[in-house]
Amino acid sequence: MKRISFQLLPHHRFFGGALLATVCLSSIKADSPTGTTFISSGRTYSAIIADQTHVWAGTCGQGLLRINKSGGETCLYTSSNSGLPDNCIRDLELDKQGALLVGTAQGGVVRFDGTAWSALPEGAGRDVRDLAVDSSGVIWAYGQSTGVVRFNGTAWAPVINSFNGKLATSFPSSGSVWMYDRRAPSGECSRGMIYEYVRGGLQSTISLESLCPETSTPFFFIADEKHRWIGAPEEVVRINGTTFTRYPVNSDTSTRKNLTTLAVSFNNVLLAATTDYVNGCEIYLWDQINHFEGHPFDSMAISFPDRYIRVACIDYEENFWLGASDGSIIRIDRNGNASALPLSGTMTLPGNTISSLLVDRDDTLWAGVGNGIVRFDGEHWTTYPAAGDTLGGTTPCALAQDSSGTIWAGFQQPLHLSSIQCGLAYRSGPHWKRLANSSASSVTFLNVKAIAADRTGDLWAVCTEHGYRIHELFIERVLETRGSSEKYTALDNEVNTIAFDTANTAWIGTGLGLKRFSSGIWVNDSALLRYLPSPETGGPREGVRVTSLYIDADNTFWIGTAGGVIRLNGNNGSLFDTSGGVLPANEVTCIAPDESGGAWIGTKNGLVHLSGTSHTQFTTSNSALLDNEITAVAARAGDVWIGTQAGGLTLLTNPGISSVDRSIHRAAPARQPVVSAAQQPNRSIRFTVNGLPADGAELSILTLQGRLIRKLQASSPCSPSVYVWDGTDLYHRRVPGGMFLAVLKGSGRMLSSLKILRR
Repeated sequence: MKRISFQLLPHHRFFGGALLATVCLSSIKADSPTGTTFISSGRTYSAIIADQTHVWAGTCGQGLLRINKSGGETCLYTSSNSGLPDNCIRDLELDKQGALLVGTAQGGVVRFDGTAWSALPEGAGRDVRDLAVDSSGVIWAYGQSTGVVRFNGTAWAPVINSFNGKLATSFPSSGSVWMYDRRAPSGECSRGMIYEYVRGGLQSTISLESLCPETSTPFFFIADEKHRWIGAPEEVVRINGTTFTRYPVNSDTSTRKNLTTLAVSFNNVLLAATTDYVNGCEIYLWDQINHFEGHPFDSMAISFPDRYIRVACIDYEENFWLGASDGSIIRIDRNGNASALPLSGTMTLPGNTISSLLVDRDDTLWAGVGNGIVRFDGEHWTTYPAAGDTLGGTTPCALAQDSSGTIWAGFQQPLHLSSIQCGLAYRSGPHWKRLANSSASSVTFLNVKAIAADRTGDLWAVCTEHGYRIHELFIERVLETRGSSEKYTALDNEVNTIAFDTANTAWIGTGLGLKRFSSGIWVNDSALLRYLPSPETGGPREGVRVTSLYIDADNTFWIGTAGGVIRLNGNNGSLFDTSGGVLPANEVTCIAPDESGGAWIGTKNGLVHLSGTSHTQFTTSNSALLDNEITAVAARAGDVWIGTQAGGLTLLTNPGISSVDRSIHRAAPARQPVVSAAQQPNRSIRFTVNGLPADGAELSILTLQGRLIRKLQASSPCSPSVYVWDGTDLYHRRVPGGMFLAVLKGSGRMLSSLKILRR
């Protein structure tokens, strides 16, 4: 379980928003695919903060979510549709002017004032872990590579070079910034210290040696007006000066609760959330003023049997805001009443980790997700298992369609579940049926890694141990993984992928290279080695780890390895890797063909389209992707579906392919946007658009005769969205007043038009 701390927040105000399970994402360039990303509402929150109007929830991998407190309207900001530099957010703060400060895992600190994003100088490092703002407005940051630094408005100044801990400020603040330093890289409490800085100078220090060795690694550090608080899984420690008071989470040894969140209000009400993996989450509220002699875990205020709380914060109305494991945002008011915000939009996916993709013969998309299988027919999403389904497990790692049209799913065994949670399942009528193993008594379970259908209709599955051929639902073992001193004949204990050539020969990719099935024997293919770089030692090559494999209709092999992708046809081969910027990372994770003889290559750090000698990269910085770790890809008629490790499912649509009217592009029934216009005192015209389509829209200003004056981009990816025309043309020349036509275009068609009078 991931434990994440929160920060006590100062008071400021902010702006507006709208979350959809379908994220509003804009196009990259005029000649690049437009994109739509589908995600689950079950996000993993890493930070949360509240102002007067909104709650801001950061995630690690899916960007920044803005939620309106009163109505639940939400908006998701990502590196694709905003100035957010990284989709993994570590901490959130509000500065003295009320702007949002975002600390990211790989993009440093960025400031958002509701309109513009601006990056702070890089003195805090790119790997920011914690932020704080003191009463003077000075920004403090802890970067993993820089230690603790403070921002004087123009540059960062070092404070503590070697640091491993948390920052906190109390409110109303006396100007103090508190730092809890674990010091030891392992987090050993015996070396811990607390520092107090006032107006940039060290005011006091407190040693935590007396707390050890009983206290395990603390995950939370907060401050109120009088006390500092440390939260560890098994206890909460209150620090008053040099006095420590310990409060165990468990009242007796028979319970196994762990602390998951700690927060404190301005009126000294402590909130502690615990998780018992049998009974769920319990939330405790302790009023230190009226019950000072009590215990934080004396009485439970609220419980949730099916979720646990990851992060928490307080707003100025004394409401606690909690981010839960199911993606919900929960408010607890000053009277202890809890309510969940009705977030706008509906959940599209059951999870945000995509393990496999398949576009079948009917252009229906199938996706293996961390919590099941989803089907998209162009208009509707269906999630399995449903009533009457018996899947082979919960983690569908592979999907395939055999020659008869049957859809198959292969399941891996999760580490925390028994062997019954793996195997194979197939679509029979409207339901999924788990393949029984009774036909082979020696087969106890199938821990599937990859599946593929040959040209006779048989299904082949490679597993962590052995490989099998399924003929008319009967299972035959055809492969046994084994180690050997002979590197070129061993199947090793790692078989990752399987595919069939035009002669219906089976090929597998292993940890020691590529093997083909010939006369009942797996034979090493030495031709692959000719296209690999020679080892630095000058010795013989011992094989290469093959991670993915695709063989096209021309018998061209696309071989993904840990060191790049090899395109091989007969004696002609080419290696593509990070050299020359072809691949963003050398480790290839998946391969899918396009219909022009090229291929889509997924890597650990982005997607690449290879066609002939040309290549195009797609990452979170130039596309709709929310995560750069690509786990699955499927392409059909200009559509490219991309599965990621943590950022859901992305659809890229190539505008050069005249397929925009195909039903698979319709993520949801279209709504007609509503456009309104108002002239500003400076003679500019402000357009407000409600009901913006999921893939964004462009507003054009035309003469009444149809001549283009100016194209405008929205200031926000979410609805309502604002466009501003400053009264100039394409060449920034002032246009005389008069009647004009404003036309909103999106999804390949005109969505709305409006006549305007500019005075």
